[in-house]
Amino acid sequence: MMKHKYINITAVFVLSALLLTSCLKDNVKDLGTEGDTFIKFLEAPQNALYFTPFTTVQTIDLFSVRKDPNSSQSLKTSSVVKLTSLPALIDSFNSENSTDFEILPDSMFTLKNSAFVANSTGYDLTFSSGDFAKEFSIALDGSKWDVSHKYALAFTLSVSGTGITTLSDLDTIMVFLSVKNKYDGTYTATGYLYHPASPRTLSANKAVTTAGPNSVTVAVGDLGTSGYTALITVDEATNALTITAAAGASGAPYTMFSDGLPNANPGYTAAWASSAQCNNTYDPATGTFYVRYGYLGGTGWRVIEEILTKQ
Repeated sequence: MMKHKYINITAVFVLSALLLTSCLKDNVKDLGTEGDTFIKFLEAPQNALYFTPFTTVQTIDLFSVRKDPNSSQSLKTSSVVKLTSLPALIDSFNSENSTDFEILPDSMFTLKNSAFVANSTGYDLTFSSGDFAKEFSIALDGSKWDVSHKYALAFTLSVSGTGITTLSDLDTIMVFLSVKNKYDGTYTATGYLYHPASPRTLSANKAVTTAGPNSVTVAVGDLGTSGYTALITVDEATNALTITAAAGASGAPYTMFSDGLPNANPGYTAAWASSAQCNNTYDPATGTFYVRYGYLGGTGWRVIEEILTKQ
């Protein structure tokens, strides 16, 4: 009787193991010949590139197109991919983000990778047998670049044929190209935000970003995440600053207080030791901005004093 029970238990165990093995075989499939071959951009849909000013011709890799074959046979098969230019996508981005990117003119660059062939709508890219990735590389002529201009390119991928398709979330890309001016960089910022209800000290590392040959944008105090952005222009003859609201910034217009804090509405007195230094000037010797400006809210002025020193 005990022997019969042992045999039954063993049979159940063996049957369970066989069923589990069968399930595992169903779930672990051989991917060598299953599914489509995918074409995609390797980079994120928005790819920003920043350059220090240059006047030579430099080779720049803007993005990569990858072929993920579903089999060794697919890898050996030649494929032609179309890259269609999307200028309307750049226009939409500018409208939504209050930016002014222009399409990179053909006169500023030449193609470096012969796998990409220009056509009336963009480029044809050929993956020859064994190819799985191609760099869209250009020779960019820095002598033709006015740093007051920012450029962009936008493309979408398409391919025809059986068993080959584009990857839907990686089939479109925008590449942004901007030249940094000498003020661009990360700054250590200290200061004070004068406010009728919530005055506070300021201390942060801040990105100061190129906006033109001698202008930059920077977050207003600690309000950058709320859309408050200042445009600062340096008079390189006098080192005096002009501070206005950046395009689309919250709280506009902004007002400079170069001679001191406002004495009305509601009126402020210095709240930190370096207040007097904030006279809206730039010190080229130390790479430091001394700023005092503000905007008018419903209960009076909000004033930002900051000293920003380049790291």
